[in-house]
Amino acid sequence: MWAAAIGVLSVILAAMLFRLLPAGGLVFVGLLLACVGLLAAVIGLLVEIPPAVGGAGGALAAVLVAVILGLTIAAAPLGLGAQRPGFSDLLWKPLFALVGVIAVCAAAGWSGARLGLKLARRGGGGTPPV
Repeated sequence: MWAAAIGVLSVILAAMLFRLLPAGGLVFVGLLLACVGLLAAVIGLLVEIPPAVGGAGGALAAVLVAVILGLTIAAAPLGLGAQRPGFSDLLWKPLFALVGVIAVCAAAGWSGARLGLKLARRGGGGTPPV
């Protein structure tokens, strides 16, 4: 459940920030990485999730963006003479780019959760008072 929260909230936050400063796709990927890392660190600090949950949240965020982008392209109206990309157009370069973005987002979530977990355990200092 925490992985889904990290994934969905980071996509929402990255999309909102992207609307403030419209730029290219690489800027959105950078914002997505920052949002995944930040949210995983905050949730890791508050709830002490394991780093694997942050990694799963980052991977889910990247997959969610890819699915939304694919559905948007599929639903967009075509101009005269235009064609939708076929399966062969999506092989190798876009496929490797997708796998790379998923891996980098998962790494950002993993490292963010790990940082939050380290900060949570460092500040404890023992058992809480009763």
